[in-house]
Amino acid sequence: MQDFRANDYTPTNENIYKYHYGTEKFLVSVQTLSNNYLNQAYIHSHEEYQFMSPITDLPGVREGENCFFAKPNNIYFFPSKHPHGLAYDIHGVAYTRLVVDKKFFEQVVATMPDISLSQLQHFTSFETTEEIKSLVRLYKMEMRRLERKSSQMVDSLAYITVATLIRACVKTKKELQINYNRFLKIEEVCRYITANCDQPLTIDMISSRFALSKFHFIRMFAQAKGQTPIEFLTMARIAKARHMLEYGEESITEIANHCGFSTLEYFSRTFRKQEGVSPKQYRKYHQNQRTSVKVSNIL
Repeated sequence: MQDFRANDYTPTNENIYKYHYGTEKFLVSVQTLSNNYLNQAYIHSHEEYQFMSPITDLPGVREGENCFFAKPNNIYFFPSKHPHGLAYDIHGVAYTRLVVDKKFFEQVVATMPDISLSQLQHFTSFETTEEIKSLVRLYKMEMRRLERKSSQMVDSLAYITVATLIRACVKTKKELQINYNRFLKIEEVCRYITANCDQPLTIDMISSRFALSKFHFIRMFAQAKGQTPIEFLTMARIAKARHMLEYGEESITEIANHCGFSTLEYFSRTFRKQEGVSPKQYRKYHQNQRTSVKVSNIL
């Protein structure tokens, strides 16, 4: 039997309370600071891997050189030897730490064929789940048993809990990478639309160029930009038209053609809807503005 630390209540003083549930392999540590106790800012690192789950808001958590506001219902993963701590002196907070022995953590990873240790060398945060909450609750319940504590049961619960936490970490990293790749793809699309807004672009043409299905492209674009590709295309065309109206000498009909509008009527209607004035009124206003600036410079 390993060194059990079951329900080990440590009254450091009247203002700080710690409850430990677990073994050398996997320890659940619950800590509460009263409003009278000021925990000083600190940063440290250790061999163990750690998952931290705030019970209350936890402002000013340090992660390497970064600082963030830790929130309940989230879990924050600190790899082995990763610097972390508190950026400010703090009181009146509570949090749970899930501390995993380095060797045990790496043994669990080794049993997971779709996961490698290299995927778990960086700080990660993710939302907790009912599954994780239930597993931690079961582990603590087993550790509270004062008689006939089962080493096999404890080890099994520890393994399942740590494996579930590891899967959540890797899943989050994959989703972040997918979102980042999606962001890069959409930015590439936006650059293409802006550069070619004078052409008769369609959703089919754009999605085909970037090897995306039409409906997936529309959904992905809307999620990233908060507007449809057609709305972005219209915005790019109007932006180009504004520039030409302000600084160019082309007729309004020529500007409509150069900006990809099929007819002058459609251009005028779209421009007025977005800018609140007609193209002619917009040009006249900016011409008057430039004239006044020239006059004031002479005076």
